[in-house]
Amino acid sequence: MQIRKYFCALLFCLIIQPGVFASKASDAYDLGNAFVKQGKFKEAIDFYNQAIKEDPKFVDAFAKRGLVYQVTGKPKLALADYNQAIKLEAKDPQVLVNRAMIYIGQKKFQSAMKDLDQAIKLEPKSSIAYNDKAIVDEALKNYKQGIKDASQAIVIDPKYPSPYGNRAKLYALMKNYHKSIEDYNKLISLNPKLPMAYFNRAQIYFNLKDYKHAIEDCNSALKLNNKIIDAELLKAQSYHNLKQDKQAIAQCQKLLKFPNDNVKIKSHYLLALIYKGNGNKAALASQIKDIQVILNRHKNIKKKSRSKK
Repeated sequence: MQIRKYFCALLFCLIIQPGVFASKASDAYDLGNAFVKQGKFKEAIDFYNQAIKEDPKFVDAFAKRGLVYQVTGKPKLALADYNQAIKLEAKDPQVLVNRAMIYIGQKKFQSAMKDLDQAIKLEPKSSIAYNDKAIVDEALKNYKQGIKDASQAIVIDPKYPSPYGNRAKLYALMKNYHKSIEDYNKLISLNPKLPMAYFNRAQIYFNLKDYKHAIEDCNSALKLNNKIIDAELLKAQSYHNLKQDKQAIAQCQKLLKFPNDNVKIKSHYLLALIYKGNGNKAALASQIKDIQVILNRHKNIKKKSRSKK
């Protein structure tokens, strides 16, 4: 216990006075890496700053500081550090991959693709780079190429889950639903705790008119994340398509308790379809009235906001 207290005190001193023990750039860099492993990002940045101050051409310090900025939600600072690292001729392809992810977030897809292609030249077996290329391909609507890139990522690393999900989305966009389901099956087998994988597969089942499996997948998604409202809506629609209107109505009534007006309108609309189908004119009129009330409220809100301007 005494040794542990002494070690903690020593680390505290290092934080307060990094120059005392980290007089060299490499020492500060190593300490920064140590703090990253502990999840202490502020302290890590302090030491990376010290490393860069000692050696303004320390490529790895710029790269690691950029990564910390990226994971802590500071993309502009991360981008500046990655740019500097690459300017100093960083040899690590991961720096290019990391910068590409920032470009993807900024919707600069051509810049992202350029970085990913360069990363693959440096490391031809980078499954991450190929996977990220598939994401860019989807954004650029190059679906066939996206499938090729995701497939290459899978060839390199068959146990890497993400490419299966990305390829599944691309297959779905090309309306190859059976292939899409195969990939979602594999993704879920590799990582069974991804709620959106179940929900995305549910949508594919719905498109195939396999409403029972759609409901099962919606339930699985909601068990993992009960805030996926679209899964609740898909369940209601699936019940209706199965002619199980009692369950569909109950599901819609549940959704009407949510504060989101878009969800309420969709629920009222589905109820209106159900009541129209079974000839319940009074209930149908009630749903139409409720929809109109919501729409009128939104019109009034827009009018007020315009008048204030």
